[in-house]
Parts: sequence; C-alpha cells; structure tokens
Amino acid sequence: MTTRGSATIPAAVTNTTTWIIRGNTAASLEASAAATSNRLGGGDRERFWFNNWFFSVAPYDYDYNPPDWDWNNDPIVIYEDPDHPGCYLAYNARIGTYAHVMYLGPR
Repeated sequence: MTTRGSATIPAAVTNTTTWIIRGNTAASLEASAAATSNRLGGGDRERFWFNNWFFSVAPYDYDYNPPDWDWNNDPIVIYEDPDHPGCYLAYNARIGTYAHVMYLGPR
C-alpha cells in the first residue's frame, strides 16, 4: 500500500497500471491522452469512474472545473501533481483543461 494524501492507494494501482503519469509536461500529457483509450466512465465532479477506480474533483477546484467535461466519454490522463505531493491532476485532452482530483478507491 502507498499513502497519497489522505487516501491509501493499493500497490496494484500504483505499480501495475499506466494511467498515473509521472513528471510529464502538458505537451506529453496531450500525446498520452490521445494515444490512450482511457476515458471517463460516468459520474460527476463529486465522484467519477475512471479505469476501474473512483476519483473526485477536489472541492477547491469546483469553481474552475468546466461544466463542459463529458463525464461519460472524455479522454483523460491522471498524473501526480508535481507541486502537491500526494495529490493528482486529471488532464482532459478534449478541451485541454485539468482539475485536481482525489483518489477514492476501487469500484
């Protein structure tokens, strides 16, 4: 198990999946999102499904989270936030925006 912020993420998530991208620039995030089939699988900003795991947009980003995210289909990449250890960012490749997100656990 790995502790990330207030959540404990199973080692299987951090060690065997490719959806958490570390140390990338915005340009490489766009390429990563374009090359992947990882898409949002439903929900809303309080709890959304992505690649067999639940996440939530951080409450402090609610005002910035664009209402035009397609929670059922947008391609996103989730990566570690380089400025906030233990936090994550979800980059939406369709509209080029991101939001801070929190890991909630498996489905």
